[in-house]
Amino acid sequence: MSYSFDGVEYDKKQSKNSVFTLNFNRIIEAETTYRQALLDNAGRMRDTYTEPFDVLLSDGIDSEVVVRTFKDLGIRHNTFIYRLENNLNVRDVQGAIALCNELGNDYKIVDFNLQQFFEHDALSYFNKSFIPNV
Repeated sequence: MSYSFDGVEYDKKQSKNSVFTLNFNRIIEAETTYRQALLDNAGRMRDTYTEPFDVLLSDGIDSEVVVRTFKDLGIRHNTFIYRLENNLNVRDVQGAIALCNELGNDYKIVDFNLQQFFEHDALSYFNKSFIPNV
C-alpha cells in the first residue's frame, strides 16, 4: 500500500521497526534553498517519529549539519561520539566534544576497537546487511 503526502510517496510496511519508508523521488521546488529543504525534511522526520534519533557525531561536516539542524528545530536526539583505540581519532573526538559543548548538547563516548571489530564482527554485519544485485 502506498500513499502520497506533500508530494512525497510513502510505502506502508508491515514491520515492527518501521511504519513506512520514504520514496525519495520527491521534487524539490527550484526556488527552495538548501537550508530550507534541509529544515523541511528534518521537520518531517520530527513530526513522523516520536522516539529520539541517535546521531553519530564524527566531527565531519555531515554529522555537524544534522546535529545543528536538530538543535535548531528542537528535535530530540542522542549524540554518540566514537573513540577509537590508542586515540587514533583524538582530533575528531575533541572537535565533536567541542561542538556539543558549544551547542549545549549532552553526548556519550563509545569506545570502539577497530581490530576487534574486523576480527570478530565485521563479516557478521556484512552478511546481515548484504543485498545481492538482482
